[in-house]
Amino acid sequence: MKGTDGLLELFSPPVVRNKLLATDEDPMYTVMTKFLSWGIAAKLVVLFMIFGAIPMTAVGLIAYGAAEDSKDNIGSRFLSEAQTLADKIDRNLFERYGDVQAFGYNDAITRISEWYDPSELNLVSQVMNKYVIAYGIYDLAMLVDTKGDLIAVNFLNAKGIPINSKFMFKQNFSETPWFKALVAGQYTTKMPFTAPGNDVSSGTFIEDVHVDPMVKQALGNDGLVMGFSAPVFDVNGKVVAYWSNRTSFSVVEQMIQATFKNLKAQGFPGAEITLLDSVGRVIVDFDPSTSGTEDIVRNYDVLMKLDLVQKGVFMAKEVVLGKAGFSTELHARKNLMQVGGYYHLTGALGYPGMNWSVIVRVLESNAAAAANAVQQKVLMAGLICLAVLVPIGWFVGRKGAANIIGISTVAQRAAEGDLTQRASVTSRDELGQLAGAMNSMLDNISHVVGEVRQAAEHVSTGAAEITQGNEDLSQRTSAQAGALEETSASM
Repeated sequence: MKGTDGLLELFSPPVVRNKLLATDEDPMYTVMTKFLSWGIAAKLVVLFMIFGAIPMTAVGLIAYGAAEDSKDNIGSRFLSEAQTLADKIDRNLFERYGDVQAFGYNDAITRISEWYDPSELNLVSQVMNKYVIAYGIYDLAMLVDTKGDLIAVNFLNAKGIPINSKFMFKQNFSETPWFKALVAGQYTTKMPFTAPGNDVSSGTFIEDVHVDPMVKQALGNDGLVMGFSAPVFDVNGKVVAYWSNRTSFSVVEQMIQATFKNLKAQGFPGAEITLLDSVGRVIVDFDPSTSGTEDIVRNYDVLMKLDLVQKGVFMAKEVVLGKAGFSTELHARKNLMQVGGYYHLTGALGYPGMNWSVIVRVLESNAAAAANAVQQKVLMAGLICLAVLVPIGWFVGRKGAANIIGISTVAQRAAEGDLTQRASVTSRDELGQLAGAMNSMLDNISHVVGEVRQAAEHVSTGAAEITQGNEDLSQRTSAQAGALEETSASM
């Protein structure tokens, strides 16, 4: 090592030399050293886990990313639901905008002799009854003259049941907002956020949702309605009367109820749908998870009183400004995180729409349930794969290690001089080939050793014969020498 260190110092640049000399202190070097010191079984287990974990991790990351994208798309999904609901409301109320003008063309109105009759014989009132029953959404249909006196009103409700509307003939409507607007020729043609092209309708004055005391008295309900009113013209185009429909607000609530059922069918039973007025006050609070029922509940402690903008609700503050989008925020009353989409009504088919906003919200945990389930399944699949890979790696490692240990044992015995042992590996892989080569080598060595031993025995026998011949020659030489000595002495 000293000579090697000298070469390093001699041929390595200072920076490289410092890195090479610091190898023993490198954490990666330490890890590799420990890894290489492990047995085959342990190494194979680790390798199995590594090479199994790499593709599994890649798939897991892709699935996790897809689940996260799914969570992001949930917000846009609820934005789409809010937009769809807003469009449904606009399209439905577009027809209400036109109904009141169409009703004014009925020929019964021209029969002035029928005007002001408070009895059920009033022909105009009979026509109104038919309209109310046929459409099923109007609480009151009223016709007043140009001075504000009542000409006719329906005396049956949408189910054909008599109502108490005769008292209205004693009323004068000249001071009502809708009457004054019609007299002044002021029609609802545009709202603050009416979309281009939806500001072409005219001829009808709209009253926002409100509690109408006359509806309340006549029908005995809470009187929550919207107003659609329009002038009635004679054949010469002169205004002769004004028609006003008190439209039940249930027509809007039923659309919200239908949207909830659709969300519930999609797996969001905890969905909450809120309809706001122009400033952010709640006019529909449909939240079955809180109310305990999927029926419409009108809580007047909330309706037209609870201002979500003043409460600091981000979605409410955005949507009353005409913005559309989605976000996740804490529900102040529930103290839970919600994902929601919001959209402002913009009108439809030339109708300007109402200055309302829709918010559709769902608990974040419920909204992300499907995405979370995907992530949990991916995690579970990963754990199962690891659980399978570890015993497989251990089994294969032990199997491979056993074969290698068998070969190693034979080689060790051969090194000690025992050439009779053979490796018993029968597989056709590299270990099997190594064992076969080891056995062939030992056979060859045994053969060579046998031949060497036989040759050594031959050499040993020849040496013994030579030694015996030398001894015989020595004896004969000694005998001959003795004989010569005797002959010499006798001479």
